Amino acid sequence: DALVRLGLDYESIRVRVPHLTYASLTAYGRDGPDCGLPGYDVGAFWATTGMSALVQQPNTYVLYPAGFGDLTTGGAMVGGIAASLTRRLKTGQGSLVDASLLRSGYYCNSTTLCNATPDERPTLQEAELRACGATEPPTYRHYTCADGAVSILGRDESHDAIWSKINIAFGEGVPKRTTPEALSEKLKTLPMEEVEARLRNMGVDCASISNLVTNVRKVQADQPHLFEQAPPGFDDVGMIPRKPFVFGLAPLEAQRPKTAAPAKGIHTREICETGFQPRAADLALPLPKKGGVQAGSALAPNLPLEGVTVVELSWGLGLSAAACSHQLMAAGATVIKVVDSTKGDPLKTKGDPRVYEQFNSGKEVFEVDVSFAANLDPRSRQRSTPLLTMIADRGAICVVTNAPTSVLEVAGLVPPQGARRGEMDVVVAVISPWGIDGPEDSRGDLGAFWGRSGMGAGVSGQVGGDDAMRPLPPQMGEIITSMQAFTAVSAAIFHHKRHGDGQIVDISMERTGLWCVVLMSTWVSCDPHKGKLWEIPPSLITERWPVPTLTSITSKDGVSIQLLGLDLARHLLPTMNGLNVPKTVWLTIILTVVFKVIPEKAPTKVLKLVPLLVVFNKQIQHCARQLTFDELVVRFEKAGVWWTLVKSPGQAMAYQQAAVTGAFADADGDKTAGRRFIAAPVQVKS
Repeated sequence: DALVRLGLDYESIRVRVPHLTYASLTAYGRDGPDCGLPGYDVGAFWATTGMSALVQQPNTYVLYPAGFGDLTTGGAMVGGIAASLTRRLKTGQGSLVDASLLRSGYYCNSTTLCNATPDERPTLQEAELRACGATEPPTYRHYTCADGAVSILGRDESHDAIWSKINIAFGEGVPKRTTPEALSEKLKTLPMEEVEARLRNMGVDCASISNLVTNVRKVQADQPHLFEQAPPGFDDVGMIPRKPFVFGLAPLEAQRPKTAAPAKGIHTREICETGFQPRAADLALPLPKKGGVQAGSALAPNLPLEGVTVVELSWGLGLSAAACSHQLMAAGATVIKVVDSTKGDPLKTKGDPRVYEQFNSGKEVFEVDVSFAANLDPRSRQRSTPLLTMIADRGAICVVTNAPTSVLEVAGLVPPQGARRGEMDVVVAVISPWGIDGPEDSRGDLGAFWGRSGMGAGVSGQVGGDDAMRPLPPQMGEIITSMQAFTAVSAAIFHHKRHGDGQIVDISMERTGLWCVVLMSTWVSCDPHKGKLWEIPPSLITERWPVPTLTSITSKDGVSIQLLGLDLARHLLPTMNGLNVPKTVWLTIILTVVFKVIPEKAPTKVLKLVPLLVVFNKQIQHCARQLTFDELVVRFEKAGVWWTLVKSPGQAMAYQQAAVTGAFADADGDKTAGRRFIAAPVQVKS
């Protein structure tokens, strides 16, 4: 409504500036009954899509990496912008790039949602949540230890062989058979370092998940090349993670952000006139010449990447390449999926058929003997000829793959290290856990995305012993990485269309994970004490949460609600009125300030206020349990409280707003179970 009043809505602007690309990021979408609701990523990205209920303990749906959904959605939207600019090169016309936190959340949780049956019941069903979280094998999941957690990373290997080694490691040297449940209970009593050492001694690949501060400091010390100095004007921030992708033709320094904070005292008018940088440094983007192809003509594409052919070479059970090409296909590209003619697609033969269909429906399949991938002898290079010939014959300008670099070198898709900045005809996007020249083991996301970045601690708090981690959404890290890959590939395709240059695009799960926690890691870099905001045991989260009006509550009849009062000063009184908190609580608050807060010697203001936060949090939780959901709805409406429901995956699939805003790929869904597939998160409309 505000944009309409200002004349800055898309419908008004496109009439005056038809070549403009208009990018819109909303919480719940631009249309539908809930399009105007307040969201933030904690509501629209986490709570509404079923992810909160999956990754958090029951009734404690509150702890999330700050800005995670915003960073994920904003990154994907850049890909839509690049695709729109590619279309404009042909038509001279602009587009509407429509991104929402809701659709991004659905896509990140799509491996679970595509198997979920719509559920209209208002309360969360714990049995459903347990079933959703039990999809990964016991050799590819995290286990809680006495003082942290350890992820076992045996996804693409023989599960029986790995399980035998695990049994020997924790069965006093005897290959005694045990169950995953029994192993979980035993590891809760052992220190994290001891568990990791035993597994590595047996040759089992694993990764530790410790607290956020430890993770951030360790990565900054061990991998300084993953960080860069903050732009001018942010000197107090120090080092920040680099973006998730690196373009092969440009030096790293040229890929730094082109903006900076204005100096103090500079008038806004000057910033509007000159921008954040000298005019000479602006990147020129020439508009198409007049008389070009117009929208609506026979040559004008309805989707931005129509006419672009992409070849996908997926490897093992990884989803990242398949999900990236799925998003490119949704933007109009023709996708040719390379499948081994001798073994088939492992994701199809060994994985979940619904998940395979989710990311691969509609792709053209090209079968070829890719035995060169198993035999790294350079003499096998000749076997890749059919693949390279197909790429040339079909006019493909992009290859998307998650295969190991050594395989790609033998296949002739990637030049050897040291020769990768030379001329290339096509864009080759390599998605890997640790970067194109990193280790080739541990192909999944548990170690590179969740463990190394501190993300596991960001969604779980201080785990250990009875404070156990919940299962993470299957391959969510790979899907988020694929969204960043979609952005990088779209930009590389735009560059290819303008200049004819191919290049290597290097996207890693490690860098993506670090980018997704950039707010938390910069906070910790500035003030390590702020890391303690996330180092809360799950059992104490609802008591010690620093923003009582941005917490989850449970009604008298068991309905879980996410409060959305991010601005504590603005929302505290309306929330307390809406929950009917008694006036006598203010006496308790005054006494707490006098006798607990003022004498407290905590190193930061927030930590000093913990006793007061406990009072607010306990009262909010207690009063919520005295009212039914219907009573809360009436009181919240009257008091102006911002809130949304915490949904299970089944409830998310029954959400009408998701259907209206285009979160589902199929109109009717599975006729037998009502199940549906999830659409790509970014829509580019002409």
